[in-house]
Amino acid sequence: KAGPGPRGLARELGEAIQATGALVGRYSRLVRSAGHGRGAAELARLEQEVALSIRQFKERIDALAEALPHAAKAGSQARVHAHGVALILSERLGSLVARFEHARARRHRPEPEAALKPLLGAGPPPSGGPAPGGGEQQPQQQGQQQQGQQQQGQQ
Repeated sequence: KAGPGPRGLARELGEAIQATGALVGRYSRLVRSAGHGRGAAELARLEQEVALSIRQFKERIDALAEALPHAAKAGSQARVHAHGVALILSERLGSLVARFEHARARRHRPEPEAALKPLLGAGPPPSGGPAPGGGEQQPQQQGQQQQGQQQQGQQ
């Protein structure tokens, strides 16, 4: 059996894109509610399921594109239509991938405090005073500056 023609494949892809979109939406909702008792294992399983669905969908679009030369027998208008369907499905797939990647990034981004820790150092200085490089000057620094100003005044 040669498999479905371009029309049958396009119809099948239309149903597959809806199913993949539903999976991406479900994953996105689970990521948003992850702090409300959702397990990491459930999210990881659904993430793999979505990735597999996207990969299979991409393979189906490629199969449709490969079937296009055979649509030449049906006429140029049918071939152009099939190309348009493949393009539209590819664009919809790109949109789904972007939504999925956005949800994945949200899931895997570090907590704000953890991300800022390397930038801010280990914590406040032991004296409880301002962090180095900012705030009030230490008495030693003030003395050095005063000496420099006095020397400039003597010259």
